[in-house]
Amino acid sequence: MLSGSSDATAGLRLANTSRGHSSSHLIHHHRAIPPQANSGPAPLLELSDSVRESLAKHGTFGPDADQLSFFLELALGEEVKGAPSLDFKTIRVARLDKLVAELTVCGEMPFTLAPRFVHDMVAAGKLERKWRARFRVDYVMIDEIRLKDLEFRWPLQSASSRDNSSSPSNPSTTARTRLTAQPIGEARFIPGSWWPSLTCARLDGAVGTDSETTSWGEDKIPVLPLLTGREISAGHDRVRYLHEGVPAEAGHGHIFRKGKHVRILRGSQLRSHFAPTVGIRYDGVWKLLEYVEKHDRSLRRRRFTVDLEKISGKPPMADLMKVPRPSQLDDWDLYKRLHATAIMGKSKDSKSAGGKGAGGGGGKADKSDKSNKKGGGKGSNSKADTTNGSGDAKSTKLKGMTINVRHILCEKFTKSEEAITRLKNGEKFDVVAREMSEDKAKAGGSLGWKTKGSLDPQFEEVAFQLPPSPVDSPAFERVKTGFGYHIIMVEGRR
Repeated sequence: MLSGSSDATAGLRLANTSRGHSSSHLIHHHRAIPPQANSGPAPLLELSDSVRESLAKHGTFGPDADQLSFFLELALGEEVKGAPSLDFKTIRVARLDKLVAELTVCGEMPFTLAPRFVHDMVAAGKLERKWRARFRVDYVMIDEIRLKDLEFRWPLQSASSRDNSSSPSNPSTTARTRLTAQPIGEARFIPGSWWPSLTCARLDGAVGTDSETTSWGEDKIPVLPLLTGREISAGHDRVRYLHEGVPAEAGHGHIFRKGKHVRILRGSQLRSHFAPTVGIRYDGVWKLLEYVEKHDRSLRRRRFTVDLEKISGKPPMADLMKVPRPSQLDDWDLYKRLHATAIMGKSKDSKSAGGKGAGGGGGKADKSDKSNKKGGGKGSNSKADTTNGSGDAKSTKLKGMTINVRHILCEKFTKSEEAITRLKNGEKFDVVAREMSEDKAKAGGSLGWKTKGSLDPQFEEVAFQLPPSPVDSPAFERVKTGFGYHIIMVEGRR
């Protein structure tokens, strides 16, 4: 339990954050209005993200431990008195259900906590039970409601014809449509804005195309997504970006001139210390120092190098690298579910269309098939056609149902972060797996060829969406299962 003065200071700071008043102005011994647990979705979301982030990375409540203690005391007190200030929408938007759930689970961990933190975890468990009793089905279905909100904001139907454009593990596409992006400066998107995929960024107006190519905002500043390739540090706030691709995927020389400003988006597949763990992050405006492009005509490849410098006065990269926050990782998990559901729906549509096609010719064809089965003398050709058709259907069904997969298993989140950092710095997947994976039975992390249905469902959902890639330049994703944190890559598919 906090002392009275600490409670008052922390509570006032929390309760008045959204009102924009300084805490020193509002500290009184006799308050006209007592503090409420509901200080608004934005400050409560920041509190939730801060504590959840500290729990995941360090096993502590972090710098906002005092705010957390006072918030839990206020919220539980209001529930007991029957006068709660927190409504369902605030709990949903601020991810307070996730916060109390993780605090409750934290109480079951083996490490030892100070008595005040044990008190907070007990309060979190009581608060969770109060919310379950008050909101009933809505509380149980809270993630489904978030899923609907996500689907409304980032509808996958708009990308259904684009070769897996919105896939969480394949954020870029081959689409070449040029659209006008909305300005993504301070007015609308601030550095640190985050999206699950480039398609989501386009739907929000941050870029003008789904592909890894340059688009423009209304202020004529180009937007460059760095989704693949490699990036190395070149001094304080300076980086060098290297990329190789076919001519259609490269070629920015007509846009980039020395000294020009460019807005930078970084994706999780970029091999860089600055890349986000998942999704796409807006890292603000950078200055172009140098651009070099070389075209190898014999190999039909184009290599280019871009030197960039971060403009001073913007958020430091150390702050930007905290994104995605826990609430955004929640959205990432929901978006993967949304994408998997859309893929399953497309698969069912394809199967039903294939079924109609296989019977092409209507009723007469069906009768012909029946007569063939009975041994009709002229049915041999038709029978051969039917066999070929069923063979095609079978091959379509089985295509991509087996993958050659590797993984790195880490019991702790912090260790998985270290492994991902090594991969982004250019180390081979099998080397990192051999040195860091806790699945010692698998040399280099190899699980071999696996069919759909033979793996853990959470592992499988991610693995079967990954594109094939080599160990020296892996496309990988992280997923949590009952065994720990898996970093997964796929070497082949058949």
